[in-house]
Amino acid sequence: MRERVADGGTVFLSSHILSEVERSCDRVAIIREGRIAQVDRVDALRDLAHHQVELRFAGDPPVTEFQKLAGVSDVQTEDHLLRLRVLGPITPVVQAAARLGVTDFLSREPSLEETFLAQYGREAVEAPAAEAK
Repeated sequence: MRERVADGGTVFLSSHILSEVERSCDRVAIIREGRIAQVDRVDALRDLAHHQVELRFAGDPPVTEFQKLAGVSDVQTEDHLLRLRVLGPITPVVQAAARLGVTDFLSREPSLEETFLAQYGREAVEAPAAEAK
């Protein structure tokens, strides 16, 4: 497969093993109920899923500042730590964190499988078709 791609060819791969698709492919087509539901680059599809974010502040976390941001949910605090979930672009959270004096920032990027499940739910049973270039 890699040789064909290196020679300028295109390879179509259909797999239920999304970690394999993520490692091997540049673009993914998600098929749901026999129809193509989404086509994009693997990295662009990750924006459809949520990021788990932890922010540490020197003082009390500014909870309300983050709760009002689009895409933010499941906001929890523990001492100086603020945990939240971000659906979609993470840029507004990064900008707010910088403006509000964050001392530590941790964000876990979703895998392709988490993206697929977040977008289509666990009942989605058809595999994504993927294209390696």
